[in-house]
Amino acid sequence: MKYGITKRQTDCLNFIKEYMVENKIAPSNEEIIAALGLSARSGAVRLLRGLEKRGHIVRAKHKARSIALVLDENDELLALRKIREAASEFMALQKEWRDAIALHGEEGARYTGISRKVNDAFKRLGDMVLPEEPTT
Repeated sequence: MKYGITKRQTDCLNFIKEYMVENKIAPSNEEIIAALGLSARSGAVRLLRGLEKRGHIVRAKHKARSIALVLDENDELLALRKIREAASEFMALQKEWRDAIALHGEEGARYTGISRKVNDAFKRLGDMVLPEEPTT
């Protein structure tokens, strides 16, 4: 179960999330110190222990870059990962579609069914990025 966190812990958690999205690995303590403007390693360790105690992260003891986020369904990082996966799927299908057109022409690409797959992937991606309009 997750519990509330301080402003400083929120800053630390947000940095960890952003770093992991950009770099696909956890930040080191030194990177956390630099990003948050801390003066000592103990400050970063204290913040990480607090986040761990409150259920926002888990760490392996005595192992570098071992921070793992504890995600829930409403977590924006999870949403970003899902969007990235949908975008990757769409781009791969789009490449396959272009290759099919180059090989078989536009009619041949339609015949292979790749056009429908591209359209379906694009719709899934759009549904993730653009929220539905509220009904009144």
